[in-house]
Amino acid sequence: MRRIRKLIEPTEDISCKRFGSLAIANLAVCSSNHGPIFESGAIELLLRLAKSVDIETKRCVAFALHNIALCEGNHRSCEKLGVHQYLVTLLNSRDHDTNLQACLAVKYFCVSPRSRAQFVEYQGLPPILKLAKRESVELRREMAASLRNISISDQNKESIIREGGLEILSELCRSPDDEISHQTCGIIANLAEAAANQ
Repeated sequence: MRRIRKLIEPTEDISCKRFGSLAIANLAVCSSNHGPIFESGAIELLLRLAKSVDIETKRCVAFALHNIALCEGNHRSCEKLGVHQYLVTLLNSRDHDTNLQACLAVKYFCVSPRSRAQFVEYQGLPPILKLAKRESVELRREMAASLRNISISDQNKESIIREGGLEILSELCRSPDDEISHQTCGIIANLAEAAANQ
Protein backbone atom coordinates (compact mmCIF):
# COMPACT_ATOMS: atom_id res chain seq x y z
CA MET A 1 0.00 0.00 0.00
CA ARG A 2 2.86 2.38 0.76
CA ARG A 3 4.28 1.91 -2.74
CA ILE A 4 0.91 2.61 -4.33
CA ARG A 5 0.48 5.64 -2.10
CA LYS A 6 3.76 7.06 -3.39
CA LEU A 7 2.31 7.07 -6.91
CA ILE A 8 -0.32 9.64 -5.96
CA GLU A 9 1.87 11.83 -3.81
CA PRO A 10 2.34 15.37 -5.23
CA THR A 11 4.02 14.94 -8.61
CA GLU A 12 3.78 16.33 -12.13
CA ASP A 13 3.69 12.81 -13.58
CA ILE A 14 0.12 12.31 -14.79
CA SER A 15 0.69 8.61 -15.47
CA CYS A 16 1.70 7.99 -11.86
CA LYS A 17 -1.41 9.75 -10.58
CA ARG A 18 -3.63 7.92 -13.06
CA PHE A 19 -2.36 4.41 -12.34
CA GLY A 20 -1.96 5.03 -8.62
CA SER A 21 -5.58 6.17 -8.29
CA LEU A 22 -6.74 3.23 -10.43
CA ALA A 23 -4.84 0.80 -8.19
CA ILE A 24 -6.53 2.24 -5.09
CA ALA A 25 -9.93 2.14 -6.79
CA ASN A 26 -9.44 -1.53 -7.67
CA LEU A 27 -8.23 -2.39 -4.18
CA ALA A 28 -11.25 -0.62 -2.73
CA VAL A 29 -13.56 -3.08 -4.49
CA CYS A 30 -12.76 -5.44 -1.60
CA SER A 31 -13.87 -4.04 1.77
CA SER A 32 -11.06 -5.85 3.58
CA ASN A 33 -8.65 -3.42 1.90
CA HIS A 34 -10.42 -0.33 3.19
CA GLY A 35 -8.59 -0.34 6.53
CA PRO A 36 -5.09 -0.35 5.00
CA ILE A 37 -6.15 2.31 2.46
CA PHE A 38 -7.27 4.67 5.23
CA GLU A 39 -4.33 3.84 7.51
CA SER A 40 -1.83 4.63 4.76
CA GLY A 41 -3.26 8.13 4.30
CA ALA A 42 -4.07 7.33 0.67
CA ILE A 43 -7.63 8.69 0.89
CA GLU A 44 -6.45 12.22 1.69
CA LEU A 45 -4.12 12.17 -1.32
CA LEU A 46 -6.77 10.60 -3.52
CA LEU A 47 -9.29 13.33 -2.70
CA ARG A 48 -6.90 16.01 -3.92
CA LEU A 49 -6.80 14.28 -7.30
CA ALA A 50 -10.50 15.04 -7.77
CA LYS A 51 -9.29 18.41 -9.05
CA SER A 52 -6.95 16.84 -11.60
CA VAL A 53 -7.14 18.09 -15.19
CA ASP A 54 -6.75 14.48 -16.36
CA ILE A 55 -10.12 12.86 -17.09
CA GLU A 56 -8.87 9.30 -16.52
CA THR A 57 -7.56 10.25 -13.08
CA LYS A 58 -10.90 11.83 -12.17
CA ARG A 59 -12.72 8.69 -13.26
CA CYS A 60 -10.48 6.57 -11.03
CA VAL A 61 -11.01 8.86 -8.04
CA ALA A 62 -14.79 8.73 -8.51
CA PHE A 63 -14.67 4.93 -8.85
CA ALA A 64 -12.61 4.65 -5.68
CA LEU A 65 -15.01 6.86 -3.71
CA HIS A 66 -17.96 4.82 -4.96
CA ASN A 67 -16.30 1.65 -3.63
CA ILE A 68 -15.39 3.29 -0.33
CA ALA A 69 -18.95 4.62 0.09
CA LEU A 70 -20.42 1.12 -0.15
CA CYS A 71 -19.20 0.41 3.39
CA GLU A 72 -21.10 2.49 5.95
CA GLY A 73 -18.25 2.02 8.39
CA ASN A 74 -16.18 4.39 6.22
CA HIS A 75 -18.69 7.23 6.20
CA ARG A 76 -17.67 9.02 9.36
CA SER A 77 -13.99 9.07 8.39
CA CYS A 78 -14.87 10.40 4.93
CA GLU A 79 -17.16 13.05 6.38
CA LYS A 80 -14.29 14.26 8.57
CA LEU A 81 -12.15 14.59 5.45
CA GLY A 82 -14.85 16.68 3.72
CA VAL A 83 -15.39 14.09 0.99
CA HIS A 84 -18.46 15.89 -0.38
CA GLN A 85 -16.58 18.96 -1.55
CA TYR A 86 -14.55 16.64 -3.79
CA LEU A 87 -17.62 14.75 -4.96
CA VAL A 88 -19.16 18.09 -5.97
CA THR A 89 -16.04 18.78 -8.05
CA LEU A 90 -16.44 15.39 -9.76
CA LEU A 91 -20.15 15.99 -10.38
CA ASN A 92 -19.26 19.27 -12.09
CA SER A 93 -17.15 17.37 -14.62
CA ARG A 94 -18.68 16.92 -18.06
CA ASP A 95 -17.42 13.33 -18.26
CA HIS A 96 -20.19 10.72 -18.11
CA ASP A 97 -18.20 8.02 -16.31
CA THR A 98 -16.90 10.44 -13.69
CA ASN A 99 -20.42 11.75 -13.08
CA LEU A 100 -21.88 8.25 -12.80
CA GLN A 101 -19.33 6.99 -10.28
CA ALA A 102 -19.54 10.21 -8.25
CA CYS A 103 -23.34 9.98 -8.25
CA LEU A 104 -23.16 6.39 -6.98
CA ALA A 105 -20.83 7.52 -4.20
CA VAL A 106 -23.24 10.30 -3.23
CA LYS A 107 -26.13 7.82 -3.18
CA TYR A 108 -24.37 5.52 -0.73
CA PHE A 109 -22.81 8.24 1.43
CA CYS A 110 -26.17 9.97 1.77
CA VAL A 111 -27.74 7.17 3.75
CA SER A 112 -26.02 9.05 6.60
CA PRO A 113 -27.72 12.20 7.95
CA ARG A 114 -24.38 14.00 8.33
CA SER A 115 -23.43 13.23 4.74
CA ARG A 116 -26.78 14.52 3.51
CA ALA A 117 -26.18 17.78 5.33
CA GLN A 118 -22.58 18.09 4.16
CA PHE A 119 -23.48 17.47 0.54
CA VAL A 120 -25.91 20.40 0.56
CA GLU A 121 -23.49 22.58 2.57
CA TYR A 122 -20.86 22.07 -0.13
CA GLN A 123 -23.31 23.25 -2.82
CA GLY A 124 -23.94 19.79 -4.20
CA LEU A 125 -27.54 20.33 -5.26
CA PRO A 126 -26.95 22.43 -8.41
CA PRO A 127 -24.58 19.94 -10.11
CA ILE A 128 -26.63 16.88 -9.20
CA LEU A 129 -29.85 18.50 -10.43
CA LYS A 130 -28.13 19.35 -13.73
CA LEU A 131 -27.63 15.63 -14.34
CA ALA A 132 -31.38 15.36 -14.92
CA LYS A 133 -30.80 17.01 -18.31
CA ARG A 134 -28.25 14.44 -19.46
CA GLU A 135 -29.18 11.86 -22.10
CA SER A 136 -27.91 8.81 -20.21
CA VAL A 137 -30.79 6.87 -18.62
CA GLU A 138 -28.36 5.18 -16.24
CA LEU A 139 -27.03 8.52 -15.04
CA ARG A 140 -30.53 9.95 -14.54
CA ARG A 141 -31.53 6.83 -12.58
CA GLU A 142 -28.61 7.26 -10.19
CA MET A 143 -29.18 11.01 -9.95
CA ALA A 144 -32.78 10.36 -8.89
CA ALA A 145 -31.77 7.65 -6.40
CA SER A 146 -29.14 9.97 -4.90
CA LEU A 147 -31.56 12.88 -4.63
CA ARG A 148 -34.12 10.61 -2.99
CA ASN A 149 -31.64 9.87 -0.20
CA ILE A 150 -30.67 13.53 0.09
CA SER A 151 -34.33 14.56 0.33
CA ILE A 152 -34.91 12.44 3.45
CA SER A 153 -33.45 15.16 5.70
CA ASP A 154 -35.91 17.88 6.66
CA GLN A 155 -33.48 20.76 6.08
CA ASN A 156 -32.81 19.53 2.54
CA LYS A 157 -36.45 19.41 1.48
CA GLU A 158 -36.69 23.20 1.25
CA SER A 159 -33.19 23.52 -0.22
CA ILE A 160 -34.13 21.29 -3.16
CA ILE A 161 -37.17 23.48 -3.90
CA ARG A 162 -35.08 26.66 -3.65
CA GLU A 163 -32.63 25.26 -6.21
CA GLY A 164 -35.43 24.79 -8.75
CA GLY A 165 -35.76 21.10 -8.08
CA LEU A 166 -39.54 20.88 -8.35
CA GLU A 167 -39.61 21.88 -12.02
CA ILE A 168 -36.87 19.35 -12.81
CA LEU A 169 -38.65 16.63 -10.85
CA SER A 170 -41.95 17.37 -12.57
CA GLU A 171 -40.30 16.50 -15.87
CA LEU A 172 -38.50 13.46 -14.51
CA CYS A 173 -41.61 11.88 -13.03
CA ARG A 174 -43.02 11.66 -16.57
CA SER A 175 -40.00 9.68 -17.74
CA PRO A 176 -40.82 6.52 -19.72
CA ASP A 177 -38.20 4.75 -17.61
CA ASP A 178 -39.96 3.10 -14.66
CA GLU A 179 -36.98 3.39 -12.30
CA ILE A 180 -36.55 7.12 -12.93
CA SER A 181 -40.25 7.86 -12.48
CA HIS A 182 -40.43 5.65 -9.36
CA GLN A 183 -37.47 7.35 -7.67
CA THR A 184 -38.71 10.80 -8.67
CA CYS A 185 -42.15 10.20 -7.18
CA GLY A 186 -40.37 9.15 -3.98
CA ILE A 187 -38.45 12.44 -3.94
CA ILE A 188 -41.60 14.49 -4.47
CA ALA A 189 -43.29 12.57 -1.64
CA ASN A 190 -40.35 13.43 0.65
CA LEU A 191 -40.48 17.09 -0.33
CA ALA A 192 -44.21 17.25 0.34
CA GLU A 193 -43.60 16.33 3.97
CA ALA A 194 -42.15 19.80 4.63
CA ALA A 195 -44.82 22.29 5.66
CA ALA A 196 -42.96 25.10 3.85
CA ASN A 197 -43.29 23.20 0.56
CA GLN A 198 -47.07 22.81 0.71
